[in-house]
Amino acid sequence: MKKCITIIGLMIMTVSAMAASQWLASDKAVLNYLEAMNNVKSIKDVPINMPKALPGDKTYYMTVKKVHHNQFNIYFDSTKKCNGVKTCSVGSILLIKMGNPQIYYNRDNKAITQEVILKNGHKAYFTPAHAMADYWPARMEWRQGPWLLQLNWTAPKNSEKQDLVKLANQL
Repeated sequence: MKKCITIIGLMIMTVSAMAASQWLASDKAVLNYLEAMNNVKSIKDVPINMPKALPGDKTYYMTVKKVHHNQFNIYFDSTKKCNGVKTCSVGSILLIKMGNPQIYYNRDNKAITQEVILKNGHKAYFTPAHAMADYWPARMEWRQGPWLLQLNWTAPKNSEKQDLVKLANQL
């Protein structure tokens, strides 16, 4: 019986790891891709490239919001009218002028945020998904000129860091 449980556990871990490595081209993953890309292109003076691929094998709707002259939000949602609401949002890219990365701490006051170097040499800060009065998806933040780029994505725990690094390296 113990051997059977171990084998099933290994199979589940293997399937989870396989699922995390699946990526779809953005034009296939985003159902309203052309409309969304036109909205992204209308944002001037902001250092953003859209990812060429997104993690998982699901499709999303993308919404681009100009919050004000110094903040833009791009949401990847499971439903068309979600607009970044936590219950139906899968991920987001926030661009905040003159923003700074945040270091997050757990309940024991230990930093859970880790420094990561992106392929373009930018120093980024990865924070794993965590619960602290609410649930927060995995996050990657870095400065690019005067802009803070904040990437949030709901990813499998076993691949969230590598998924966010791969996404960040596309932006």
